[in-house]
Parts: sequence; C-alpha cells; structure tokens
Amino acid sequence: MQIKYRVWDKENKKYIGLYYHGLYVYENGEIYLGNMNVTNRFITEVYVELWDLYEGDIVYGDETDEYGSRLSSWTGLIEYVKDKGRLMIVDDLGNHYEIDDFEFEKCIGNIKENPGMFMVIN
Repeated sequence: MQIKYRVWDKENKKYIGLYYHGLYVYENGEIYLGNMNVTNRFITEVYVELWDLYEGDIVYGDETDEYGSRLSSWTGLIEYVKDKGRLMIVDDLGNHYEIDDFEFEKCIGNIKENPGMFMVIN
C-alpha cells in the first residue's frame, strides 16, 4: 500500500498540494523543496486509504445497542503514534485506541483548520 500525505503550511495556515508545490516527503518525515529542507515550515499528515482519513482528522461516532438505539456518542482525533507505527484514535483524555475498534459515522473536521473543535485534557 502506498503511503499518502497531506501537508499543512504553518506560515499560511492552510493545506497545500504536495506535488503541485514541488514538495517531496522522505520516509523519515523530512520535507524538501528542491534541495532545501523545509520541514520546519510544514506538517505532514499520513493518510489511511481504508478509512479515507488523514492524521489530524476529527471523527464522530455513536455507540448503539443491539436494537440500534444510541447509548452514547464520541469524538476522537486521528493521530500517528510513532512507537506503534500506525494511526490510532485518541480520545479527549489522551487514551489511544485502534481504529478498527470503532465504527465512526463521519469526519467532522480537522485539528489544523478547527483547532478548538477537539482538545486532549492532560
């Protein structure tokens, strides 16, 4: 499976096209524009093809009983966990969960464009 990225431009506060702007992301996460290392200006977010999600996306879901009645709802942040080597869902208390363990309804935003939408309480 090919790893895909989206790139957040910290200076202009927007997502940019990775290849359109001539950026190249190496496997170690460094970002280059030509031969110039521009890693500090940009943030890369990994893409999960199976769920159509990027790192930094905020997801929403409902927990239901066997009859389809809603028991509770939840939101989580998609985060790349380096020591696990994969994307996981983090809740507002900082707990990490496997993405496969949850059925989420939709992506409701992302943390870069909507920084107040989701906060982890430490």
